[in-house]
Amino acid sequence: MNQRLCLAVVAILSSLSLAACTSLPTSSSPSPFDVDAPNAQPVDLAAGGPVADADPESLLSSFLLACAAGASDDYATARLFLTSSSAQTWDPHKLVTIYSTDSTPKVSYSFDPSKTDTLNASITATGVGSVDQNGVLSPAETSSLEARFHLVRENGQWRIDAPADGVVVSQASFTASHELVSLMFLSATGDSLIADPRWYPTRRVETHMLEGLIAGPQSHLSDALVNAIPSGTSISAGGIELSDHVAKVSLNGTLPSDDRGKQLMAWEISQTLQRSGRVNSVEINVGGEALPSSGLPSQPSFDLDSAVALNSNGLVRIDGRSVSTRILPITPSSSASLPAVSPVSSSLLAWREDDRLVLVDSSTNATRVVDGSEGQYSPSIDRFGWVWDIPRGGNLRASRIDGQNLAIASENQSLNGVSAVRVSPDGARALLLRQVGGSTSAWIAGIERRGSGEPIALTDPEPLAGLSTGVDDVSWAGRSTVVAVRQGGLRAGNDQMDEVSLVTVPVGGFPSVLALPTGTQRLSAGSSSATMVIRGKDGNYQVRSGALWQSLEGNLRDVNFPG
Repeated sequence: MNQRLCLAVVAILSSLSLAACTSLPTSSSPSPFDVDAPNAQPVDLAAGGPVADADPESLLSSFLLACAAGASDDYATARLFLTSSSAQTWDPHKLVTIYSTDSTPKVSYSFDPSKTDTLNASITATGVGSVDQNGVLSPAETSSLEARFHLVRENGQWRIDAPADGVVVSQASFTASHELVSLMFLSATGDSLIADPRWYPTRRVETHMLEGLIAGPQSHLSDALVNAIPSGTSISAGGIELSDHVAKVSLNGTLPSDDRGKQLMAWEISQTLQRSGRVNSVEINVGGEALPSSGLPSQPSFDLDSAVALNSNGLVRIDGRSVSTRILPITPSSSASLPAVSPVSSSLLAWREDDRLVLVDSSTNATRVVDGSEGQYSPSIDRFGWVWDIPRGGNLRASRIDGQNLAIASENQSLNGVSAVRVSPDGARALLLRQVGGSTSAWIAGIERRGSGEPIALTDPEPLAGLSTGVDDVSWAGRSTVVAVRQGGLRAGNDQMDEVSLVTVPVGGFPSVLALPTGTQRLSAGSSSATMVIRGKDGNYQVRSGALWQSLEGNLRDVNFPG
């Protein structure tokens, strides 16, 4: 049963939940840490219309409450606060500007004493980000946001005239009424579905997801992903019928010409709608013809929770608390460091020896040495067998054990200053550590590939929320979550922090921050943020074990999970 709560209550609940969080341990003794848990139920916000003879301050405050509740009533209440002409033209869906729940918006007014029926108001607050009409979240470009309003008297009552398209809401209100969901688009290789994250209103979320899927990938991924739904497809009048967790989808349009195309279309739609959390199975009808619901492709499998490391015996594999030495066609030299392993085959490995990159496939006994590898971070191996590193002179390089080397560039941006690259398990995205303006930040880019999986280029990198400065290391935790070690950062109110933080960022989502043990410099994660190893500046490692941080014994160095 939905709860109808006012914005003030949501803000209070949010602050209480933040206060209840515990910190990660700051010593080697085992201590509990927080684990994300899904919300039990969506919150349905509600707001009232304008009160007769309300003053400008009360009217504007009530309008903001109505905007926060707008996803529940399609902004019908919010329009009541506008002049009659503005109510017809205002587009609240164009942009949602989000401010920090921890900040208090400040309202200021200006007016001409000679004009008693008009005044201007502005609202400033700590900016978090914005979500466009396609559901794509962009981090705030500055720490402060400002919204301006023009108020006039209409029929003796104050009303807002000609507001900018879009709404301004707190993060607590936004996350109470919207969901972060994944639209699943086909990879260029045709063997995998890749998540394209979007924020949609919880109300009618399945319809929003299907509309977004038909429209295609967000613009910066359009060259990296493929839409299996033919152009010109639309949702029929019947739309989506949801009953007993079964979604019945009715579409207008032309079917793909072959059986493979029909399977891929059904796979894309089914996997997308099942990520709403309310759909277990999907039945699809296009122009009166049913798409297949069985025998659909399956996602590639990954082995992400077995790490590699070096010790006095050579290169070892770590499974939980078990450590075993790998039998390889060549033995790592005494200068070996920074090992990496494939996310799909434990036989493909790589490591650094001084400025050389060593590639080994234990299943075929093949080896290769690539000169000119630089930096303090391990290479990254993608699921197609390409080993990514930073070559002498900068930028990016991808190498294969069969002798191929590729220089990887971005479409429109220079990759100068990149110190590390981490390819996602599905091979669709790359995390980059970059030196920008004297500080290290984390960026994300899509990877364009040929049908064979060969990388062609990166899409233009975009900054990751919460990771614009002080980032020491970054890792994938599964296919679509990023974890990072950040030194310092900003509290609410822009106060500088000194502690070391674990920043967790779902791709397309908001960052969350927890404290890490003092001195933490490196991390690597497996299939989730619950499978993680951290290294302090003393060289010692700690791992997550259930609800604990525990020391990792065995004189290990350079521990890394696959990827």
